[in-house]
Amino acid sequence: MAVSFPPESLAPTDWFARFRERYDLAASDPTTELGVFYDRHVRFEQGPHSETEVFGEYTTAEWNAIMTGLMGDLAREYGFYQTTDPSPRQDVLWFRPVEPMTLAAMIVQEDQATEAVAELEIPHVLSGGAELGVLVLYPDYPMPQGARDLDEATELWKHRVEAELARHRPDRDFLLLTLGTNSWDLPSRWRGYAWDTSTHRLRLLTTTDASQSSASR
Repeated sequence: MAVSFPPESLAPTDWFARFRERYDLAASDPTTELGVFYDRHVRFEQGPHSETEVFGEYTTAEWNAIMTGLMGDLAREYGFYQTTDPSPRQDVLWFRPVEPMTLAAMIVQEDQATEAVAELEIPHVLSGGAELGVLVLYPDYPMPQGARDLDEATELWKHRVEAELARHRPDRDFLLLTLGTNSWDLPSRWRGYAWDTSTHRLRLLTTTDASQSSASR
């Protein structure tokens, strides 16, 4: 896939389509880091394992590192420079290679879906000054009160994030990206919700949106 140069504008629909495409390709390839994770999960689930075999599921740090690497590949596809916030937050930052360098995207991965997401993380993303803010959330970890499954947990958190965004009324693009903590399906079950500045609502990005975005490239 050709690199766009000079770097193009970041539209949530296109970003989500490209991310989904790159994620699924990597997950289905056993030679990639993400593909190794998928293979590792299958082997772990198949069990049992010998007493001398050291084999376990991924850690949060491992998963976040894989996701950061995947974001880096996507950043290069767009023509951006990726770095991480040097603070303990480790936010993923995309910069446009122009003078002065400008912040194109801020990608924040949340390990746990707690009240801190609404109280701290959304304001943090919105105040970062990026053209596109992306919040990666695993809404079923922990399972929120009142939810019985991933779909209900996702819907609850979608409304929670939407209400917080409506309170702040951001004028920049914002994308909520969700996946279940034990979701290993291919095609992947990532969901993307883009903030609509005209309706002040989060809009679910569909496979039709993704297909149209891919066809336009």
